[in-house]
Amino acid sequence: MPTLLNTLQGHDLSYLRMVANAWGIDLEAPDLHKARPQLLTALADENLILEMLESLTPEAREALTQLQMHKGYLPWAQFSRDYGDVRVMGAAKRDRERPDLNPASPAEILWYRALIGRAFLNLNNEPQEYAYIPDEMLKSMPAPDQETIPLPGRPASPGESKHHQPVTDAILNEVTTLLAGFRMGLPFEKLSTLTWEINPQFLKQLLFTGELIDSLNTTITDHTKTFLAQPRPKALSYLATAWMNSTTVNEFLLTPGLSFEIEPDHHPLPIRKFLLEQISLVPEDQWWNLDIFIQFIYTNFPDFQRPGGDYDSWFIRDAVTKQYLSGFQSWDQVEGEFIRFFITQPLHWLGFVDLAHPEGKTEPTAFKLSAWSRTLWNGQSPDFTEVDQPKIQLDRYGQLKVPQQTPLALRYQIARFCEWGESQKGGYLYQLSPRSLHKAAEQGLKVNHLFTLLQNQLKDPFPPPLQSALLQWEQSHQANQISRESLLKVSDPEILKKLQANRANKAIKEILSPTVALIKPGQEETIRKALLDIGSLTDFSLD
Repeated sequence: MPTLLNTLQGHDLSYLRMVANAWGIDLEAPDLHKARPQLLTALADENLILEMLESLTPEAREALTQLQMHKGYLPWAQFSRDYGDVRVMGAAKRDRERPDLNPASPAEILWYRALIGRAFLNLNNEPQEYAYIPDEMLKSMPAPDQETIPLPGRPASPGESKHHQPVTDAILNEVTTLLAGFRMGLPFEKLSTLTWEINPQFLKQLLFTGELIDSLNTTITDHTKTFLAQPRPKALSYLATAWMNSTTVNEFLLTPGLSFEIEPDHHPLPIRKFLLEQISLVPEDQWWNLDIFIQFIYTNFPDFQRPGGDYDSWFIRDAVTKQYLSGFQSWDQVEGEFIRFFITQPLHWLGFVDLAHPEGKTEPTAFKLSAWSRTLWNGQSPDFTEVDQPKIQLDRYGQLKVPQQTPLALRYQIARFCEWGESQKGGYLYQLSPRSLHKAAEQGLKVNHLFTLLQNQLKDPFPPPLQSALLQWEQSHQANQISRESLLKVSDPEILKKLQANRANKAIKEILSPTVALIKPGQEETIRKALLDIGSLTDFSLD
């Protein structure tokens, strides 16, 4: 922090005499060169400092206390909004109007007592103009009473926190899905259209900052293998730590309802650390009102993400109305909504806070530090017991039902062998097909790898007809085809003869050749299952 000498430098003799007069110091030096050291020596008296503090108006004392509680400094834009500005005057005007005797604000009272200074400081890697208490003064001032240091808001009422949303480790399942998609070469634009519990853009940024994918969305194989092999608590801790220290994950740009024409000059790491520090002050095991927490930040740290309190240079629109959100009057719609998103989504997704909402509503109105929060903040694995792994279900038609608690590495590999179905409550649906097997083969995966993966993981034995069909496909890489025109093309005439002798014969409209048949509309699935029953895979062609 700047010293008292730094604070007095740049001021003329008239200002120094005003300061001396306010402190009751006789300053008889004839010039600035001799006056400054004489004033510095007199102001070093700690008893005199205490007397000065006692003489301050309540408003000026409050302003000084606010600076103390913020480590001795606040952005000048914020300080002047709360406690007034210091009028700019030339020496002649200042001598006529005597602002030291007729201050217009608490800020001027402190200014003409040299209790505060104003300077550009490079704090928190963000150079901007600050109001500060000179270092010698700050060290001599008694610490504020603990009772005067406010908590960040207030507890939530029972009604505001009636229905609870505890943290889960669902984010591990989500990143596994995205990693598998990237490993299969699927573009992010296609993957983002799937049903996600968590914003896929956030997941992608998280994987990048965790060094699990590169800038081209290609999986970093060794890192991914190590990550997926970890116990779930350790994997969650890995993601949480990577996020806390990330300079590339930018939650602000993901805030719902905001549209950014130009990416603002925004540095996510110090902002994230600031919000985490404030949230960590919430008493443990206490539900906390979300709106009042946001109001606390508005009152005490409104410029937490705006260098120099600049509210006009960021081109942000309301995503619905398309109206520009500029000026301090848009704080609730921009900063307020960002804080709400930060707490109710990234912080909840990663296991730091539980959420709650009142009767009849679904939007969170309260939050609480989770049982995992302290260990996650310390970079350690949370203490939660992994549930017993339920078995995977595989039917004779090649459909797999994979439970959510399936080991991450196992589901990652299964996903690479299969077509993906819609996720269901409690698990994931996958379908084996010639097309998916062909894509797996392009990645170097073989059918025997699938057998090895599923060994001891299935609820029931591997269906023999399906196993036979998979092995036959691997030998020939040929499959029957059902086209959009409902034509069945078989690789062997004997297959069509077996279908004609099967109950599936009713689904055949016409035999066109020994290897081609016309299928009745809507009967494609019947034919596919019948072919699997006789040990033959079927692919659907969109050509």
